[in-house]
Amino acid sequence: MFTSLQTDEVTREEPNSTIIMSSSSTSDDQLSNLPPSRIGASRNYLLDNTASTSRDGRQALSLPTCLPLNVQHLLIIIQHLLLTNDPPSAQHSVIISKCVRLIDTHVARLDAAMALTSSAKPYISTTPLRMPLNRSASIDEQKTQRADLQRFRERVQSMDSVVRRLPQEIWQEVFLFVRAHGEWVDIFDLRDSVYTVGQVCQQWRRASQSCPRLWSRILILVSRLVDVPQGESHLRTVLERSRSVPLDFGLDCGRRIVSAPETHARMLSVLMQHSSRWRSAEFSAMSLNDALLLENVRGRVPELESITLSEVCLQRTGSERIVTSAFEIAPKLMRVDLHFVTLGRCCWTLVLKRTFSICESRIPTASNI
Repeated sequence: MFTSLQTDEVTREEPNSTIIMSSSSTSDDQLSNLPPSRIGASRNYLLDNTASTSRDGRQALSLPTCLPLNVQHLLIIIQHLLLTNDPPSAQHSVIISKCVRLIDTHVARLDAAMALTSSAKPYISTTPLRMPLNRSASIDEQKTQRADLQRFRERVQSMDSVVRRLPQEIWQEVFLFVRAHGEWVDIFDLRDSVYTVGQVCQQWRRASQSCPRLWSRILILVSRLVDVPQGESHLRTVLERSRSVPLDFGLDCGRRIVSAPETHARMLSVLMQHSSRWRSAEFSAMSLNDALLLENVRGRVPELESITLSEVCLQRTGSERIVTSAFEIAPKLMRVDLHFVTLGRCCWTLVLKRTFSICESRIPTASNI
């Protein structure tokens, strides 16, 4: 029921043959002025994975077998629009409208042929036939051809949809609205929506990757990592996409802290390079060495507003007193949450001297209950 539109050269035999495009510098204007027999060149378009692959490895576009040849010739010019979501040019819009009209004309001829086949009286069509119809085809075959043409007509018409012309900023707002609930971007999970929208088309990929706010609330699950250097490089890429917007992140080492504690430290080191953008930070399953590593951000967290520590061990074996003031200079810090944190003998003076004083000032006492 379908033919293929491929890239390399043009061959024309029967209506069921394959149209193949060659790679040359012939422009769209030149193509539109060529007779059908000379249409054999076009630019080398980048085809997406939606195209089928022929036996020789080239990618092809499936076409209905009953598609008129004049429509097939026009599709050579605009085939890249069938394989992508790129917006059409003004000239391409004219070609799309012409293809739709030609398909409508051929559908009308099919309707006339079906009426002639099913009617006992002779039926004479007033529409001139440029493409011979198979009068011996059964009604079922003709209905199938008509349905194929109608579906393909909708696909051709969709190439001129206003959705293709939406500016990149509109798509970015749509993506942000989808994630407006405040979910984390799980950067090591390629099934996350920020990655899946980028797999739809190049336009969506460019829109998502150039939207800093879409990458500004990230979750780093170290337990997902298999290749640590690759994961570190991926984290750097995500942080670069967030550019200069305030950063909210969660760092969770999970079970890997026992077998590979240096992994957590490497992720933390990458994050600390962007400490000036930290707005909220959540640390889970941190070791004491990682907590001490945070000393490097002292005085470098001007935007930090919130800290959360979960299942963090801040006690060294023995009676040695450990004091760190990593977040002592944090002018915007307003909230500290502690969950299952082991503090040891030094308690309030152990980690965040100024932070704990803020926390302590908010603890209800007998005098203010």
